[in-house]
Amino acid sequence: MAGQRVNVKLLCPGGHEHGVCLEIPHEVHPDLRCKLEDPSGISAGGGGCPLPSPDELVARVLRGYRGAVQEWRRLGYVIVDLR
Repeated sequence: MAGQRVNVKLLCPGGHEHGVCLEIPHEVHPDLRCKLEDPSGISAGGGGCPLPSPDELVARVLRGYRGAVQEWRRLGYVIVDLR
């Protein structure tokens, strides 16, 4: 299966957030997909956030995908809490 890009919000220790379009090896519900025009990678949103590697981010998304997908669909993005 080809990967799909998921809309991720990283919650950082300093209280700020980063928006990320992350490709994962999992089917992504349409409510959680990045738009085609959205760039991959981290958007502006402040500095000082200890970002995990891309592989770790994918692992965190996949670990939480089944348990939180209904809440994430309601929000329109996946939450990765780095606090």
